[in-house]
Amino acid sequence: MVNSAHSISSAGRHSCQWGLCRNDFDNVTALGKHILEKHINAQGGMGYLSTACQWENCPRQGKPFSTKMKLIMHVRAHTGEKPYACSVPNCGKKVFKKTSFFISLFFSLINLFFDLC
Repeated sequence: MVNSAHSISSAGRHSCQWGLCRNDFDNVTALGKHILEKHINAQGGMGYLSTACQWENCPRQGKPFSTKMKLIMHVRAHTGEKPYACSVPNCGKKVFKKTSFFISLFFSLINLFFDLC
């Protein structure tokens, strides 16, 4: 697993570690949006998109992913971003992959059903 601790500065702000970028953000959601807009979607030109992670000290060392989505999920491991939150009352679980979200939701609904019966 990728170490996400590098994205949190001593001031509790979330720091971008993509290439030479060191922008700080108040929360991990803002950091994730920044990485997607300014680094992943803005890479290359003429329709070319690099799918290699450029996060400082990334163990993949520039090896590209087969898809942009795989790169995005990988970067979430660096940042700790978990954009999918369970909507079942009192669950509160958050995950970084949509497939994990649906699995979590399924089991939360089963638990909710059996708790109410």
